Amino acid sequence: MMTFSVNIGLPTETISYPLHEIISGTFTYFDDILLRLEDNQDKLVNPWDIRDAIFSLWSSVPFKQTTASGSSTSYVGLDAINPLDRDIKKKIYLGKRAYSGTYSYTEFDNIMNDTLLTSDVDIFLYNTKIDTKSQTSTRVSIIAGTNLSLHTKSPYLQSQIVSGTTQSLSLDIINPSLVGGDINIQSMDSGGYTGSVIVNNIIFPTPDESGLSASNEKILFMEDGELIWDFIQLPNLGFIGTTGSQLDIYGTPVNINGYSLEFEDSRMCPVQIGDINYGDTFNNMPLSEGLRRIIYDYLPPTCSIEITGVYSVGYAEVGTYPTPTIQYTINKKTLNTLTTGLSNMIPGATAAIVSNSYETYIGVSSGIVISPIPPTSTEFKITVSDGLNTASASTQITGIYPYFYGFSTNLTMNSIGLAGLSKLVESMSDKTIDVNGIGNFYFVYDSDYGTLSNIYDDMGNTMSIGTGGSFSYTTEILSSPTGLWAAKEFYVYQWNGAPQIGPPSVNYQFKY
Repeated sequence: MMTFSVNIGLPTETISYPLHEIISGTFTYFDDILLRLEDNQDKLVNPWDIRDAIFSLWSSVPFKQTTASGSSTSYVGLDAINPLDRDIKKKIYLGKRAYSGTYSYTEFDNIMNDTLLTSDVDIFLYNTKIDTKSQTSTRVSIIAGTNLSLHTKSPYLQSQIVSGTTQSLSLDIINPSLVGGDINIQSMDSGGYTGSVIVNNIIFPTPDESGLSASNEKILFMEDGELIWDFIQLPNLGFIGTTGSQLDIYGTPVNINGYSLEFEDSRMCPVQIGDINYGDTFNNMPLSEGLRRIIYDYLPPTCSIEITGVYSVGYAEVGTYPTPTIQYTINKKTLNTLTTGLSNMIPGATAAIVSNSYETYIGVSSGIVISPIPPTSTEFKITVSDGLNTASASTQITGIYPYFYGFSTNLTMNSIGLAGLSKLVESMSDKTIDVNGIGNFYFVYDSDYGTLSNIYDDMGNTMSIGTGGSFSYTTEILSSPTGLWAAKEFYVYQWNGAPQIGPPSVNYQFKY
């Protein structure tokens, strides 16, 4: 701001001085004006000095009633009056000046600081609560109408502390009204509803693009990279499936023209055909299986096996003590089965199945694993025989080293620092990780998997690895922060000084 004059050459000529401009820690002209307004006992005050003081005070008030050029309609705005510099090009802060919690303030308690003042933010909002109240949120309420009783439940914007691995600030749009508490988000221009709304970089369709409304039975789905509202389009029902591709149909029962594809009849069979014997009954037998039994007079037994529960993925962290539950199925067909062997399981065998009809037996055993589990695989196998033919099936559990990821205050990663990261016990594969925070980001995994080919942000942009890129990587010998394993080589990918990401979290892709 600079000095300027009005009514030049007239009896009321007046100069405005910038009372708010601070140079070297002092108000530039403030003391000068006070000195010119001495006690008037000796009639030393000049009317010009009073005019300058009044005009300087008026022009230094930032919020004032003003008018636009060529208009007689007034408004309240930031106006400097100065004809050479009509507005105030300063950052604007609304809220209490400082917070100490004790009402004993120092310069270090000021809310505004050099970091904020040199940022590219133009307007700051902060709460006006007393220091003894919770400071975790700032709310800006928007009221309307003349029913004053509704104002206490008006919608508001809120910035709030979010606690987690690292603290962050959320932005919430809240309408606490229990009746008609809608929150509508629209983007418009002079031509009507033609603007787009973007949430987390996902572009939502405009009302025009949606046929002016998301009407009944329309669904929101992605097509050619865009979200659209449209009706469900059923496939051509003249045929089902694609030649050369498996087609699965599920149901209980599955009917065609009212007839089940599974045969059930409690009456005893009066004849012997193929592998179907006198007296057999049928309980939801697949028609294909019935035809097979008619055509062939002998069918061998079959079996299957799987791990259930928390270890169904087939992996456990090295150094833990897994106790997998193994479920197996034996299908006795033409001949009675012999005792079935179960390898690396307790119990290690199951009794023979003796029956004149087809039988399906489902059993459960506990898997035997070397504990603590090493970085190797343990196989669980079932072997069933009817004396003529043998069938077997197997599954396994493997000890693996986990992935670690997240933000850390460490400039380099060590075994203790792993405790502050999130852990993922999964096998080698491309990973999509939720990222939310600021500072030093790490992605750590078993060096046996090899290096990554690239890392992509939520927009699909490459983050680049190596010189000039966001991420760098090293190999480090690390140990489990909880003592499960020791001295294992890991790849440590790190992004030091990452800017604030989220909230909400965004997906980063780590690809081999």
